[in-house]
Amino acid sequence: MTIQMVSREVRCPLCSTTYTFYTPKASSYSLVRRDSDHCPYYKDANPIFYAIWVCPTCHFAAYKDDFRQLEMESMTALKEALDSDTLGRAVSFQNPERSLFAVLRSFQLAALCYRIRKFPPELVAGLALRAGWICRYSGELRRELGFLREAQELYQKAFDKGFRRDSQVDDLAVAFLIGELKLRIGDIAGAQKYFMFLAQESDTKDRLDRAAKDRLYESKVAARICQLLEPVPLLAPIGEHLGLLAVYCEMFTLGPGKFLFRQGDPGESMFVIASGKVGVYREHEGKAALVRVLGPGEAFGEMSLLTGEQRSATVIGGDGESSATTEPSVELIQIHRTAFRNILMAAPEVAQGMANLVSRWRSADAERATHSEPCTACPPGVAEEALPATDGDVRVELESKILAKINNFLGLPK
Repeated sequence: MTIQMVSREVRCPLCSTTYTFYTPKASSYSLVRRDSDHCPYYKDANPIFYAIWVCPTCHFAAYKDDFRQLEMESMTALKEALDSDTLGRAVSFQNPERSLFAVLRSFQLAALCYRIRKFPPELVAGLALRAGWICRYSGELRRELGFLREAQELYQKAFDKGFRRDSQVDDLAVAFLIGELKLRIGDIAGAQKYFMFLAQESDTKDRLDRAAKDRLYESKVAARICQLLEPVPLLAPIGEHLGLLAVYCEMFTLGPGKFLFRQGDPGESMFVIASGKVGVYREHEGKAALVRVLGPGEAFGEMSLLTGEQRSATVIGGDGESSATTEPSVELIQIHRTAFRNILMAAPEVAQGMANLVSRWRSADAERATHSEPCTACPPGVAEEALPATDGDVRVELESKILAKINNFLGLPK
């Protein structure tokens, strides 16, 4: 669809260049929905793309209301900074329609200019937040998280300092946004602090109060998930990003005697048991035999998450011995392919660490097998392949193959 644009003549207050600035007509877009951090999604045109006015000559950038006569003490510093800055040189701001790359550059240029002009941190925070939204639109999670972290830090700085009475800033709305951004970047404890503050604050408006209480509950669930995921061996390479993974995970219950999945089913997730037990069954010639009972803290389905391998066994709620009427339901954490992919997009080095871990486990078990010793290195969900005894070079080759499978399954760069 061709976007209908409105043009106007604009004079740059820094270099005095007169140029044509384009914005989409109000009739050419409509709001569809918003994310919990207020990121908007529009049908057809997106007005946020044109929120920043940028001079195509000197690259001075600001919101419309601040694109006016400049403070004398700022002009020299702005000219020097923009002359030496490369942010705007790779983009033509003369085109009527802006690409995502140009939009991102416009917010970065505006942040630079506002910092030099010594505007309050909450304004620069808003620019960083919007830059994060642009990265979200383009699927660049790693860059998005960087901008969200910057926005959170600036909002927190402004909140701790206090807003001017004439600023018309809703400090409680800012507190909610700080909590929301902390949760989105995986700082679960920090998010809980702000949501708890809002839930206890008597001046919190009803709608904001409900939203804060909902997010407080969700952050408590994420904190519990994070605690349960921490001891899982396969997840060790995730390190400091574990909180972010916990935010993306799902917790649910499985009744005793209920099938979670069957042997041979396609798989793209792994599970960690929060409470209760599951029975693991292997099927042979139409008969299923209980081979293992897993309990709290144990994980299974690792290779389905990493490489999309078919389920190697059938898993049923309960230990297979107790009565279904007396045995409690199983509480499970599911790490889905999408959640795992998000982590690897934010921290690509994690995939290499996991491939190294799995290759070492399999190599160690292969070595034990040559001496007729029990294969104990691999967790049950990882020990799927029978491997020959491996020397160092073969293990490195195995690690490369596993890493290639991970990247291929998750659609990541090789």
